[in-house]
Amino acid sequence: MGQKTNEWLKRIFSVSTLTTVATVVAACIAIIQYVESNGGTFIAFVNNEEAKPPIKNTILVYLDKDSADLSQLGIFPKITNPSKYSLQDVLLTYRIDSKSSNISYSDYFSVHRVANGDQVTNIDKTLYAKTDMPEPFYYFVIKDNGEASVDIRATYKGVDTPFTFQADLFARKLYIPEPEKRKDAIFDDAYNFASNKNLDKINLYILDNESVESFKEITLNKLLEGKNTVRNQVTATNEESVSENQEGNKNTPEIKTVKQIEKENEEVIKASKESQGNPWYMYIVGGVLVIIMISAYCADIVLCATFMGIEAQDKMKAFIGFILATFIGYLCCFYFLNLFEDNSIERFWAGLLLSYHIAFSFALLFFCSQKTIDLLGLDDDSEWPFLLYFILFAWPFISIWKFILNNIPY
Repeated sequence: MGQKTNEWLKRIFSVSTLTTVATVVAACIAIIQYVESNGGTFIAFVNNEEAKPPIKNTILVYLDKDSADLSQLGIFPKITNPSKYSLQDVLLTYRIDSKSSNISYSDYFSVHRVANGDQVTNIDKTLYAKTDMPEPFYYFVIKDNGEASVDIRATYKGVDTPFTFQADLFARKLYIPEPEKRKDAIFDDAYNFASNKNLDKINLYILDNESVESFKEITLNKLLEGKNTVRNQVTATNEESVSENQEGNKNTPEIKTVKQIEKENEEVIKASKESQGNPWYMYIVGGVLVIIMISAYCADIVLCATFMGIEAQDKMKAFIGFILATFIGYLCCFYFLNLFEDNSIERFWAGLLLSYHIAFSFALLFFCSQKTIDLLGLDDDSEWPFLLYFILFAWPFISIWKFILNNIPY
């Protein structure tokens, strides 16, 4: 038994074998770290739909009061990185020119006055995994007869074509107590507006108290038909939407509350994050890591079980092999879990210490059980000494494991 164990140790823990394993593990980690730093995804949502650049909109907003905050209506892009990896070198630039508007910018952006208005850029150039770009506006209040031009350009590491978004905003206060008369007047005014500016289509928003009725990319012909179309629509309450969301029909109106719009924004971004998978080659990397991890931990078990039978001159080699196998196994486990589960192990050193404690705990169980077998003259295949010590040491071991997890922050 001892001779076979020594031969096995010489083969497994030879310089060439350890070098090969270390090279494979290092290659896997390098691939993971490369994807983590270069594999982020840039997605922008406008009106709860993924936006495909270039985007150019003319937006006409009809107010029921003297002013309204447009930042909560889903007009401006909501930018997110739904992947498991960070997006590097993100530069988001807003060029804003406004009249009869009151805009407050968030602390996550730097503001510079330029000839035609404001230029706003993000301060943090990394869009981390599963996070959203902070909103640029605390509020974007536009008043009656107000106008604004918002020009957005985004670049990031690895992109060939920048993301671009351009919107011209116009606000008008037009309020008539009778809903049908108000909508008739709005469609007449919107048609005249689009005709005077030679526009084929516009995005139309009608604000009424807490409800927002929107017509996306409504054409001139639809504006002409608007009065009859509106009369045939079901009247919506503040908590219900009348949109049937017919696929391909952009002129179907939607009536929602501001809270509903905010909730739908959150849901569509959440769904995009949940739908993100991993590149195909990452599964191959994961499989290699699992094979090496299992092999390393199996080597630990064999070393623990046979350590007493190893010749004295090879015990140091076996001990070093035990240390290396535990480290390699933990390294593979760490990267595998963080590859397929978000932040499964956030504290590397606490996990490494826990891994070594578990390994040495089982080594102690094997040592004590083997000593008991030798002392009592039992059969080498006897299992009850190991089970006995496992029961006796279980609670102290678990208490130490909990202490490590609760008290080591790294």
